[in-house]
Amino acid sequence: MKKLNVCALTVASMITMSTMTPLFAKGVKTPSIPKKTVVWVDTTSSKFKDAMSFEMPIKNKAKDMKITGAGVKVKDGTYTIPTSNKKFEASYVSYMAEAGVGIYAKGKVSDALIGQKGTLKFNVVQNHHTYHLSTSFVTKKNPGRLKYVKVNGVNILSKFKEDQGGDFNISMKLANKKVKVDYKVQYPNKDHGVFIMPENGDEVSFKKNTVVKKGDIISIAVLAPGWERDTGYNIKVK
Repeated sequence: MKKLNVCALTVASMITMSTMTPLFAKGVKTPSIPKKTVVWVDTTSSKFKDAMSFEMPIKNKAKDMKITGAGVKVKDGTYTIPTSNKKFEASYVSYMAEAGVGIYAKGKVSDALIGQKGTLKFNVVQNHHTYHLSTSFVTKKNPGRLKYVKVNGVNILSKFKEDQGGDFNISMKLANKKVKVDYKVQYPNKDHGVFIMPENGDEVSFKKNTVVKKGDIISIAVLAPGWERDTGYNIKVK
């Protein structure tokens, strides 16, 4: 009887291992996110304030990936994920190919949020397996997207009004002149370059001492934390 039981156990064990092997087969990688991140508090504008992190990519995610966990909600493909700090939550948009997990402030944004900390935890379910992911975060002050913008040596940064999430247009008499643009993007914001957008035609990269035409727009492209597209600091040529 003992021999029969041992044989039965051996066969059952082999069947179990054979069914589990594909989950842990060589080449199947575990999903992960960065272990820590920063939520940047931006209060440089009197009207437009936010507190967001850059999106954290979920590495090794599968097409069938789902997010679960305590308090996780999903609506129209957008997941809302709570954090240990009730002033912040995270989101993930499943239908965006390059989507990542971003953390943001839920309520009013002010400098009082600077120095806050928290933890984000959620589960990734894919390939019939559940993975537990987590990251810690701290909030820091975003000093502003640009330190200066100089056109032909004159700093015009104060002319831009950061009061909305779109373009910031100002006009300057620059038509048919050589224009030199110098600027500095402040960390953690990201510099995506300078471009000329003609009234008729495709966008082109701006080159030093370029001659611009009336109606052209000189655009400095900056990506701020949490934003899905660049903010254009735009100068319309007149």
